[in-house]
Amino acid sequence: MVDLTLINTVVVAFVAIIIAVVVLRGIGIGRITRSIRNLISSDESRPRNERNENNMSSKIRPPRIGGYGKLKLLLGIAAFIVVVVVAAKSIVIVDAGYEGVVLTLGAVEKLALDPGLHTITPFTQEVVPMEVRTLKYEAVASAASKDLQSVSTKISINFHPIASEVPSLYATLGENYVDRVIQPAIQEGVKASTAKFSSEELVTNRPIAKQAIEDVIRISLKDRPLVIEQVYITDFEFDTAFQAQADAKAKAYQDYLTAQNTLLKAQVDANQTVVKAQADAQANIATKQGEVIQAQLAAEAAIAKAKGDAEAIRLLNEQLQNSPNYLQLQYIQHWNGALPYYWNGGGGSNPIFTIPINTPPPATPN
Repeated sequence: MVDLTLINTVVVAFVAIIIAVVVLRGIGIGRITRSIRNLISSDESRPRNERNENNMSSKIRPPRIGGYGKLKLLLGIAAFIVVVVVAAKSIVIVDAGYEGVVLTLGAVEKLALDPGLHTITPFTQEVVPMEVRTLKYEAVASAASKDLQSVSTKISINFHPIASEVPSLYATLGENYVDRVIQPAIQEGVKASTAKFSSEELVTNRPIAKQAIEDVIRISLKDRPLVIEQVYITDFEFDTAFQAQADAKAKAYQDYLTAQNTLLKAQVDANQTVVKAQADAQANIATKQGEVIQAQLAAEAAIAKAKGDAEAIRLLNEQLQNSPNYLQLQYIQHWNGALPYYWNGGGGSNPIFTIPINTPPPATPN
């Protein structure tokens, strides 16, 4: 695509230069140059002392120019000034972070100028810089809650215009688009959202209320050539009386929670005491039961032992009745091999106990 703005600038500058050259040639600039050169050369041919004195006492007189020549000189100066002004008006620099909106005789061009050096048609076009970097806007909004309490909050919005839509933004809203669309969107978002919550809900459900305000703001600005990057909402502020009431209520609720915690701790301690007592009682019962069981087992063991002893005695008696020689057999089994001495009492032959008898030593022969 041919840049018509650049072509128009070059044509205007070329015409201005031609006019300046024609006017200056008509003045007779060559005569002025020759006269100055002759004056300088004649001054150099004189001695140095005389030249110094003449330089101090005399002045260079330019050649005389008639009325028509003066007019031409003025026209030449004017043409030169026109050339400078045209060149200055033809060059535009768009800074980084901006887009240049081109106005041609007041009408907005569809294409914006990117950052850099550009040329425009002088006197018919101008460039309005529009910042497209991240911008921040803060506003304080007030509204009424569902229970008719006055609420105020501070909202900050980070946003930036869409670079390709800058001409449309300027054509529809102008440079002061922030006050025309963003500020009303903030006020509308706060009023429409806080009316859905009571003052207590604004405090207890603060994240939900903030999200509702942000959603309304984004919906209000979605048809604008703006990108809403982030919405920041500070705490809600109420009037002094309600704030004092809310603080007192919050303190009472906190005290209630503290009492509840104290009561719960006491209940836990009591339950722990009851549980410990029950455990101790069960342990004592188990101990007593163990002792009873042990006693029963010991009694059963004694009874079993007694029964066993009685049974053994009964069996021994039966054995003695059936086998009178049983005791003799037991004696023989437990004999240690030593010949016993018997005391024969009553003609019986059963040994009762041994009686040691001192045997006299044998007599020695004479």
